[in-house]
Amino acid sequence: MPDHEIITILKRCRKGDRHAFALLCDRYYDYAFRIGFRILASEEDARDVVQEAFIRIWRHISDYDERVKFTTWMYTIVTNLCIDKLRKEKHNSGPICEEAMMKTDLNDPGSRYDNKELASIITCISEGLSPRQRAIFTLRDLEGLETDEIEKITGLPAATIKSNLYHARKAIREKMIRIYKLEY
Repeated sequence: MPDHEIITILKRCRKGDRHAFALLCDRYYDYAFRIGFRILASEEDARDVVQEAFIRIWRHISDYDERVKFTTWMYTIVTNLCIDKLRKEKHNSGPICEEAMMKTDLNDPGSRYDNKELASIITCISEGLSPRQRAIFTLRDLEGLETDEIEKITGLPAATIKSNLYHARKAIREKMIRIYKLEY
């Protein structure tokens, strides 16, 4: 959807147009869910976060600054809700997770994983990361966002983002080496 269409829909939302908001939700739900799922590694938690994010978007639509891409604003809300959820609920996957990962052939390009298998893998590899590292790793390496976009989403300076990303990648690499007995 071109930017001018989104701006038109957002202006209608500001006037209380629920149909326009439904269009916005339909358009962006999958994006929001994908980020929530990749950060939280839980379908249920991701659905809850996305629902809360869209409630906040509706309530604060008048605060939206049109100079910022809508997706950046939405990702900010979703990411912050995910970080809050992770901080409240310490996810611990433990040895069962590693056992399940050892049975998974990540090198098979033909492999298809359902959400539960994918969630297990994400949870396992991101175990031990701080909520901030997990979010930054997800935004950069799983979503493919650039550092300047992540700066806008997280409000963190580039150096902090790069440092968190470095430590997240290092922890994940060490875990993969340990689990798969890889030589580096």
